[in-house]
Amino acid sequence: SACSTSQVVDQASLSSFLYLCDGDVWFGRVSVHALGPHQCSTAGNHRIDNPSHTTSADACDQPRNRSGLARQICSSAWAFRGDFAGAHCAVGLGPGQGDALKFDFQAWAKEQKALLQKNAPEARVKIVGNLPYNISSPLLFHLMSAVADVDEQVFMLQAEVVERMAAQHGDSEYGRLSVMLQSKYHMENVLDVPPECFDPPPKVNSAIVKMIPRKDIHLTPKEYESLERIVSMAFAQRRKVLRNNLSSVKDVLQLSDDVLGLRAQDISVEDYISWARQLAH
Repeated sequence: SACSTSQVVDQASLSSFLYLCDGDVWFGRVSVHALGPHQCSTAGNHRIDNPSHTTSADACDQPRNRSGLARQICSSAWAFRGDFAGAHCAVGLGPGQGDALKFDFQAWAKEQKALLQKNAPEARVKIVGNLPYNISSPLLFHLMSAVADVDEQVFMLQAEVVERMAAQHGDSEYGRLSVMLQSKYHMENVLDVPPECFDPPPKVNSAIVKMIPRKDIHLTPKEYESLERIVSMAFAQRRKVLRNNLSSVKDVLQLSDDVLGLRAQDISVEDYISWARQLAH
């Protein structure tokens, strides 16, 4: 099928990952064996040696089908890690458990983290995949449940979604999705994937995003609920200033006139987190 690849499972794996394709879950492991510099490859698949410096043309230098591009995303998952440079990476994918929106990512990540770190302290737990547009946002929020036990996520999505995910305050694309995801992850838009990489070519551009769980910020459940509340309020009417959108909490937060004259997209993730903590306590 378009989502399958040859099964090469090594029980001595140093990394474990989930592969999401069109909303379905597949399991996989990565076995790493040291080789010479720049010799890392996946069994039978094209690999991006340095995705951060790969061009769109490089992304298309492979069979023109969804399967080839999806496999390349799998390759990218560990290519981002410097400790995997110059290693041979054998990929194993096996049947998963269906609908990704119903899958218990938290339980899987905890189990894999405990299992792998018992045998290899440097083990990594990763989730990679090609996320369909119609469920990308709910799936990204569903994945947050596993953030404490996942080391890295690499996804291909529509480019406009990736732009929103990685947008910084002040950008026109910056919004609720940007703030909520960036409160949990360091985000990087690493590669554009143009329509000509597919056959037939879609009507939209795609992009690959890398998500590294943040270790510098920890929100309690109550603080995260407050963050959801204040971000929803702030972005409820994007054209209005915060004096209107945050009228019910502006006194509690003791917001200055200068801040109240700003719009929601002008406020940094760190400021939203600070306000959420004030409201939570």
